[in-house]
Amino acid sequence: MPNYKEQVGNATTWQRAKEININNQFGKYPTATFYEEQVTRLADGSLFTRGVGAVVKEITDVSETFPLYHPDTNQVIGQGNFGELAVLMHSVYMHLVTLRDTPPAPPAPAPAEPPAEAPIEPPAEQPAP
Repeated sequence: MPNYKEQVGNATTWQRAKEININNQFGKYPTATFYEEQVTRLADGSLFTRGVGAVVKEITDVSETFPLYHPDTNQVIGQGNFGELAVLMHSVYMHLVTLRDTPPAPPAPAPAEPPAEAPIEPPAEQPAP
């Protein structure tokens, strides 16, 4: 994923959301909080992080739109709205609780062993004519 506010020099620094909290308290507008951190990678590969604040959005209008960014290229690939986000989050929640609350199916019984074949008896000798 491309990095927001990336700077390259003796170290590479960028800013990212390290934690996302969606408060969906009953009877209130949902609020999304994105806690941000600055990441610095030194030339030797070591990383350092520090918190740099948060972005908070109270979602009062589900028809409000925003650009959709491709996570690998950061190119705008479409448009979404907060109503679609609510459907997506509700669907993820329903999927996870269904997985959690549905007991696994019992294992299939092992296939039955085929009956043993009876040995073939040689034909009885016939008297000579």
